[in-house]
Amino acid sequence: VFKCDAKSIFVRKGIYIVGNHELIGNWKPNVVRMYDDMTQGDEVANDSVYTLVVQIPAGTILEYKYTNSGPHGSWDGEEFPQANRKIIIDGTETRVLVNDVFGQRKN
Repeated sequence: VFKCDAKSIFVRKGIYIVGNHELIGNWKPNVVRMYDDMTQGDEVANDSVYTLVVQIPAGTILEYKYTNSGPHGSWDGEEFPQANRKIIIDGTETRVLVNDVFGQRKN
């Protein structure tokens, strides 16, 4: 479960996730939309926390980032032009919850 808190930014159209796996766009930006409408694992509609549930296979090293409202296939709205987020799906947990804030990296 990916959650992206976008409360501190203006979101014109939507928040999208993009990364190195087909379920999150194979690095084609502004294609895989996240949800803020109580679907796809979203808990509260219109709270500016965007959510997406995907089933990534165990053993996957996932690199990803978020984009904000850019045109389909365009890097407009990219949060980190020179860097990616990274998570290892090692299979030890049946459900992984990723809580990110748009434009902020974890230490």
